[in-house]
Formats: sequence, structure tokens, C-alpha cells
Amino acid sequence: MEKNKIKVKDLTKIYYFYDRPIHRLIELITFKKKLYRHPFFALNKVTFDVYEGETLGIIGENGAGKSTLLKLISRTVAPSYGTIEMNGTVSALLELGVGFHPDFTGRSNIYLAASMLGFDKKTIDEKINDIISFSELEDFIDRPVKTYSSGMYLRLAFSVAVSVDPDILVVDEVLAVGDQHFQKKCLDRMIGFKKEKKTILFCSHSLYHIREICDRVLWLKQGKIMAIGDPKTVIREYTDYEREKNSKKDKQETKIYIEKNSFLDSVSAWILNIEKEEKKEIVVKIKVKNQNNGRRFHLGVGIYRNDLVECFATSTKLDGVEPFFVDGEKDIFIYFDSPLLLEGRYKVAVVLFDETGLHVYDRKDQEGEIEIESCEFTGRGLFFMEHRWKV
Repeated sequence: MEKNKIKVKDLTKIYYFYDRPIHRLIELITFKKKLYRHPFFALNKVTFDVYEGETLGIIGENGAGKSTLLKLISRTVAPSYGTIEMNGTVSALLELGVGFHPDFTGRSNIYLAASMLGFDKKTIDEKINDIISFSELEDFIDRPVKTYSSGMYLRLAFSVAVSVDPDILVVDEVLAVGDQHFQKKCLDRMIGFKKEKKTILFCSHSLYHIREICDRVLWLKQGKIMAIGDPKTVIREYTDYEREKNSKKDKQETKIYIEKNSFLDSVSAWILNIEKEEKKEIVVKIKVKNQNNGRRFHLGVGIYRNDLVECFATSTKLDGVEPFFVDGEKDIFIYFDSPLLLEGRYKVAVVLFDETGLHVYDRKDQEGEIEIESCEFTGRGLFFMEHRWKV
């Protein structure tokens, strides 16, 4: 049975804000705490476990509560409610140079920061040369840190955090501040920690690094856990959410003139497994109705990712199919053989044109979505391309 390294239960952090500064003073004088304050839940009843030797990635939008969660776990901030149980020493790299005194030298700040992590002077004496060497600040280590650049601050802070050999390492997005050389060095050290079965909490906006490094991923939204589990699954859910959110405005602004007459009755689509041929195809069924005899139509079909990125579109006119008549109702099918789309959620849109393929009579979107998962193809983007390597 896996051993819990971190156990978080009902963790809640509430901040209060006021419409006017004097309201805070009135509360202090009158002891009427609920009169003027407005609560903001940075975290709201968050519960999860982190197991020994596990690397847990934390993702979410800005303001989702990621940094607050890491500060609570690092005990630099106290929770409003809930509990955190941890087994082992914790080292955290949350904000650039937190705990550094600007007038102290880099060497003095190493002792200061390491002592704040709970290490005695003898232990720091044994490790200080390794810390300085990792930071690559030998020429600057005895200068005041107020003369350091932001990159030098980062080098020193990260070097202290990883050189004290903690049981639990907590790393925030601060890694993005360093240059490429030092970012690689930091990531190599984190991978080394992972191989040593250390427990790591890694918060980053780089979904590529999260997917490649982490064993599980936790997605936070507005202080609550939206999902926790396999990196591939959680990252797909998060990117789907981001795409849908970012496309709402574009979707509202996208307008096309359509006649008031309704010709497209329904659009449905599904994925069909062809077992004997060991392949899949996307089937789209379009129900067209027309009470005005004599009109001829062209039909256009497009497949879009859930952020409205067009993956593929075609039409009867583009494919050289003659415009067709509809008297009453007619079902029309289009089959996409062996689609090479990568994992994700997709939607079908259908447009009905006149016989010239220019004038739009009607447009209808599929009500549901097509979800492609457990894809046999690897890679990133929209679709798979046949390829080969040569070195």
C-alpha cells in the first residue's frame, strides 16, 4: 500500500476585502467582523493525497489558487480551515528570493534561508560549497544580494531549495524566470529528485513539462479541484476547457447571413469502429427538408475542434457532386474514412448552399460532440501525419 507523504483535507483559505479602508478600522473597534468585510475563497474545501515518491503537477488559470495551495503546504501561510499532514522535511521555491535579506551577502543568505528550512549550521557548513557551485555564483557570493539580477536571485534561491536534500520539494512557476541554461539545470535536478523517489509538487503553466514529469495532475479552478488523476486525461480536460472559454467571444462575434427558412432539420455524428478492417470512420448524418419543390442544393460539412479551429471542411461542390433536389425530407450521409485526428473533442457543422455553392440557405451545428480518445497516433496538434526518422 502506498504511503501518504502529504494528506490535505477540506483545506480552505479565505481572504477578506473592504469597500473602503476605514471599514477595516470600524471592524477592529466595534468587533463586528461580518459588517463590512467581503470574503474571497482562494481555496475552498480542497482534499487530496500525495504519495511517497510521487510527482504531482498542479495546473489552472491565473487566480485559480495554485500558489495559495503551495504556500499552505509550505506553511508560509496559515489555512482558514482544514488540515495538512506531512511526513518529512519540506523545501519550497515559491517566490523569487523570499526570505533573502537584500543587505546580506549571498553566502549569509544561504545560511539564513537554509536555517528557515529547519537545517542547523553544521549541516549548512557541509553543503554550502555544493550550493554555491550549483548556483554558479562563485564570483558574486560575497556581494550583497541587492546587487544581484533577478536571474542571480533565482539561481541562489533554487540552489538552496534543492541542495538541502528535502523529502518533499515544492516548486512554483518561478522556474520560468531563469535563462535556458539554468532552466535545464533545474529540470535535470528535479528529474534527479524524481529518480531518487522524492515527493515533488510542481506548479507550472508549461503543460508539456507537467505531462512529461508528473505522475498525476491536479487541476484547480476558482479554488476548487476540477480533476485529479492521469496527466494525459486531466490535461486534455483542462485544454478543452481553455479552448472553449477562449472561443466563446469569437463564437459570439462570428455571424453569417442565413435565410429565415429552416432547411436543416438535424445533424448527428458518431465514430464507427470497423472491426474486420481494424479502422475507424466518422459518420455524419444530415436530415434535410424542403417544401419548396424545384430548389437544388449543395451541402458543406466541416469538422472543428472545440475551440472552433477548423480541422477539415469539404462540400458537394468541391468534391464535384451535382447539386441535389429535396422533396419533403431526405437523409444524407458523409463518411470520413480513417480519420487521423488526434485526441480531443470535435464538433461537426453543416451548411446548406444554393446550386451555385455561394448563397447560404441554412447552417446547423451538431448538438453534441465527437470525442476521440485512446488514440493510436502519437504527437501534438490536430491530426497525425505519416513520418519517419533518419539520423
